[in-house]
Amino acid sequence: MIPHQFTQLHCSAFAKTKKEVCFPEGELVFITEDRLDDALSMPRQCFIDDEPMGKSIGVQFTEEFKLYWLTTFRQGLSFMLVNPTNGDIMGFRGICTALKEDKEEVNQIKDASLRKIFSILGLLVKEADFFGRYDIEECFHFFGLGVAKQYRKRGIAKRLMEAGIVFLRNLDVDPVYIKSEGTSNFSQKTFEQLGFETLAEIKYEEYEVDGEVVFKNTGEHKSVKAYGMKTSKA
Repeated sequence: MIPHQFTQLHCSAFAKTKKEVCFPEGELVFITEDRLDDALSMPRQCFIDDEPMGKSIGVQFTEEFKLYWLTTFRQGLSFMLVNPTNGDIMGFRGICTALKEDKEEVNQIKDASLRKIFSILGLLVKEADFFGRYDIEECFHFFGLGVAKQYRKRGIAKRLMEAGIVFLRNLDVDPVYIKSEGTSNFSQKTFEQLGFETLAEIKYEEYEVDGEVVFKNTGEHKSVKAYGMKTSKA
């Protein structure tokens, strides 16, 4: 059973994780209520300026988009890397829980750009059939990973991803099931290096609505992929 409320177990698991995954350049900290504004600076930067789908259609950091991140962060599973010298947020790993019964009501999303993104993700999730494939009712969801521009090309993203896996293993849950999506070459490479299974893929150039390609000019990033992992302490 996944712990849905923040407990001392989370703190113990996190402390153990920080000993197992090395971040000599910064301090790994939970995203808590008093750090939400700081934490929100990361998706605002990474998912507006750099994420291929959002960038291609001009997505904005609206209140509606902000709410998705707040909902994730307030579950108490997400963390960020902080530069102890100047207080910079160097990167973050968003983690939340997901249930088989969860349904994203895309038609109720007011922001047109967000509707486009969640529409393709909804199709991807359907094709991946994560819960059916693993025959489970609940799991963890890696929702959002980013590194500030000035701290990139140092291996931080991969270590943040690894820390997320290790942290979940250190919780009193066994086995651990994780689902996620990779929208860029960079995130996809990291998922695959760390042993995630590719469950589904949709190429941007082939995804059309009313006969028109939705996500154009995505550059070197050619598709969105759904990933899954089953891992355990052993």
